[in-house]
Amino acid sequence: YFSAKVVSYLKMLIYSENAKNLPIYKGAPIGELTKDIVEVSYTGATALRSFKIKDDICQVKVAVYLENIYDFGGKLKRKSDVFQVTLEKNISKPIDYFFSIKKILCKGCGDSFDATKQRECPSCGRLYEIEDEEWIVVDIRKA
Repeated sequence: YFSAKVVSYLKMLIYSENAKNLPIYKGAPIGELTKDIVEVSYTGATALRSFKIKDDICQVKVAVYLENIYDFGGKLKRKSDVFQVTLEKNISKPIDYFFSIKKILCKGCGDSFDATKQRECPSCGRLYEIEDEEWIVVDIRKA
């Protein structure tokens, strides 16, 4: 469950035009890190690098092994990559295994929206904060 979530989040971050628009990402701007990636293939390997718990926040660092295709000025090239992803979650809140980021119910107006595309409710404009419900990515870098 967890490794599938990490890979899914990583793909969302790689394919997004601006990771800061995703509620699952609270890190620094990604910049050029993923700019030329056009295809992501998960090799089936993740590795726990570290974890720590402070107060109710659990922080986990994992390495994700990928085979990516890059566009180098119209020339495609396959490259093996290892991304280190750091995630955090408030562990005082239980995991909802039926949670879907694609169908969020706004706590302000009750409307439903897809939080993979926007951070604010399209009906009332309320900012959606995911930290108490789900893991969030706080850092991404190449290992």
